[in-house]
Amino acid sequence: MTTLQDIRFALRMLSKHPSFTLIVVLTLALAIGANTTIFSAIDAVLLNPLPYKDPARLMVVWETNNQLGDRNEATIGNFLDWRSRNHVFEQMGSLFYTDMNLSGSGEPQRIKSCVVTTNFFQVLGVQPMLGRSFLPEEETPGVPHSVIISHDLWQRLFNSDPNLRSLTLNGRPVAVSGVMPPGFELQFPTSVRVDMWVPMTIDSGEPDRSTNFLYTLGRLKQGVSRE
Repeated sequence: MTTLQDIRFALRMLSKHPSFTLIVVLTLALAIGANTTIFSAIDAVLLNPLPYKDPARLMVVWETNNQLGDRNEATIGNFLDWRSRNHVFEQMGSLFYTDMNLSGSGEPQRIKSCVVTTNFFQVLGVQPMLGRSFLPEEETPGVPHSVIISHDLWQRLFNSDPNLRSLTLNGRPVAVSGVMPPGFELQFPTSVRVDMWVPMTIDSGEPDRSTNFLYTLGRLKQGVSRE
């Protein structure tokens, strides 16, 4: 009975001071939201390991501006240097996000997509559930490209057709090389739902070194520490 009386008293006091009540409510909302965000990050990164092979050996690699002290995504030129000259990673891969137009299967749709180096899934230690990963030569300009799609997209738009061989992407027919396992998603820089992956075309002749746009991952060699 005492508790009920206390609640009634508190409500009467709050109703008499609406400005104070508003501040209390906003403070509680911000605190709850912040705690939820922090717990979600801890749950995803610490309590539930990343769903990749040997996730402790995966590292995110950034460029650092020594003058400004901030970190950036990599330029394509610097990424190519890292990939060819480093001695601590088994493999390095990179990606950037984009949207693509999928047509030929009902209404045209904008599909959240990811452009990746052809070794990207090898860096993660994940393989398509059906089909194959990208071939190294698909990074070369002028070579026909394929596409890998998510399990969800395969079910939702293609009725889980095991004989799916091609689709129309940005107005051009593209071969489907693989379908990822159910639930596969990228976890960096944050958890991102992607339904399509396409190989990155790299012209190594004069790579750009001014535009920072590549998220870069490396898989440490066995025996190499994080430090």
